[in-house]
Amino acid sequence: MRSVRRGAVLGAAVLVVALQVPAVVVATQLPRDVARQAFAVFWSGALIQYLICGAVLGGATAALLGRLLAGEPLDRRWVRFLFPHGLLTILVALSAVLGDRDAMNWLLVGGVASVLSLLLLVLPRRWGVVTTWALAGILALVPWLVVQRSQPKERPAILEAPSTPRPDLALVVLDTVRRDRLALYGELDGGELATPALAALAKEGLRFDAAYSASPWSAPSHATLFTGKVPSRHGTTSDTLHLDEGQLTLAELLRRHGYRTVGLSGNPWVSDATGLTRGFNSWIDRGGEAGIASHFLLAKIIDATALIGGRDKGGRAIVRAMGEVLDGGDGDHPRFAFVNLSEPHAPYWRIPARARRAGGANGWSAQRASLRTLEAQHHGVTPAPDQREAALRSYDAAIAYADELLGELVGGLERDGHELCVVVVSDHGEMFGEHGVWGHGHGLYRQVLQVPMVLYCPGRVAAGETFDRSVSLTDIAPTLAALAGLDPAPLEADGVDLLPWIDGLATAPPHPHGVFAEHEIPEYLSRALNLQGHDEEAAALRIRRRAVILGPWRYEQTLAEDGGRGEHLFRLDTDPGEERDLAAAQTVVWSRAEAELRMDWWVDNAVGPWSASRSHHRADLPTDTELQLKTLGYLD
Repeated sequence: MRSVRRGAVLGAAVLVVALQVPAVVVATQLPRDVARQAFAVFWSGALIQYLICGAVLGGATAALLGRLLAGEPLDRRWVRFLFPHGLLTILVALSAVLGDRDAMNWLLVGGVASVLSLLLLVLPRRWGVVTTWALAGILALVPWLVVQRSQPKERPAILEAPSTPRPDLALVVLDTVRRDRLALYGELDGGELATPALAALAKEGLRFDAAYSASPWSAPSHATLFTGKVPSRHGTTSDTLHLDEGQLTLAELLRRHGYRTVGLSGNPWVSDATGLTRGFNSWIDRGGEAGIASHFLLAKIIDATALIGGRDKGGRAIVRAMGEVLDGGDGDHPRFAFVNLSEPHAPYWRIPARARRAGGANGWSAQRASLRTLEAQHHGVTPAPDQREAALRSYDAAIAYADELLGELVGGLERDGHELCVVVVSDHGEMFGEHGVWGHGHGLYRQVLQVPMVLYCPGRVAAGETFDRSVSLTDIAPTLAALAGLDPAPLEADGVDLLPWIDGLATAPPHPHGVFAEHEIPEYLSRALNLQGHDEEAAALRIRRRAVILGPWRYEQTLAEDGGRGEHLFRLDTDPGEERDLAAAQTVVWSRAEAELRMDWWVDNAVGPWSASRSHHRADLPTDTELQLKTLGYLD
């Protein structure tokens, strides 16, 4: 029994050390405030499970070794018990040699714990236990100390209630929803996934058929939603990852005019850590496991609650918390509620088992594919071909579950005697191997830029209409401000108030210069890939991209770390998958020239690295192409 107890102690302690060290290493590459937020969830959600797992497996291994060392015979029961422990250890070593990260992570927990008790053979009894537990204790306390230093700030009180009635407003982000999966847009994209709650809002409101994000990932995209500016203007890009104090947000503007502002987020990139909570009287973080699992792989492996399928990524808690927060407020104040539902974000499998079963994604293959796609985005691996369909089933099931939460959420926002206007949108889409890309944040392709968007505002917006002009997430903040009866001018937004077009009072395009998007890969991600030995993949990510959408055309320019430049041109209506790059085609030279002129306008009005790179591809144009452009009047 003594050896069993010692094995349990060593197993628990060394497992904590072994599994937190990689997390600490990766966390050093994250911006400090984001790392704090990540550790808050990691420490509270995974530490106890590490201890239990290590104690059980370490104790079992010690019992076997103790019996062997005592010279006691092993009957069949003990042999059967010993076999899987030895097999796990061998498989861990093989998976490390073969580079199968998915298998290695799944086996690491059992394999490490199974060999821990071998320390009993080489370490003095007291020294082994004390030293190992001392190391484990230090590592366990580090996240706790970090969390203690990042307490939420006091939020300013609300101003006086407005003298004239104003509608309640809500902005709901269905995180990472790719538009072409939805039956709501089936006649445009061929999607078949039913989203009854979103469809009901569109039936009673306005569906936008050409809405584009300004960035392919959460932090800059949400900063755009809150400020109405493209990333190069609001500055929440790459390693900055924090909204500058000088940027006025929609929540701040509304609060100045008597709105009670409430925010709830299941996404750790949309939190105090990134400065995106400014202007909210109440802000509640729920979940965040998706973002944590992106950087702390072993947290998702040992998370027993995920394995039994009882939890989501915070969406259910958000729905409950929203009701509690709103019920506790002053009924004289109009309300602005922001909600991020992260359930469609990878790992898609992290939704209740009933939702997975309903979506046909409750099997082992769906779970493995869900986790594999997450690793493909962050850790340089490539999912097997047969995993794509399994991943899509899990993804669809997660979207359907988020839609269920959306229905409950909107029902809870409505109150008697108050007009309610709701914008439902996604911050970006998702890639499933197209162009060799998985996840998001690695390009400006249509699959990550084109998003679903619905405006529900009974009595203010005609029911069942569609809006086919190109719009941007930059338009949402000024439009919501206008719906509140406010002048959006203080936002200094790149977007526009869409109400004149919705009301039929404006005829010119909302964006005569086109809809813009841009992206710089976060440096922490490329550094993390370097740490994992994926130098080639890391180098390939260090590219700045900018794109303009002009009607059916998407034109893109790239700037590599070594100064190399490139361009791409796609026609979205005839080539929605963007498989035919027309940048060099003479037959579309007019569209290319038009796109370059629009890009020139953007660079002239932009800030940041692109404004310093004004000259681009004109010097490299073929002579005959340059002559045609001069003939058409696009070049002097």
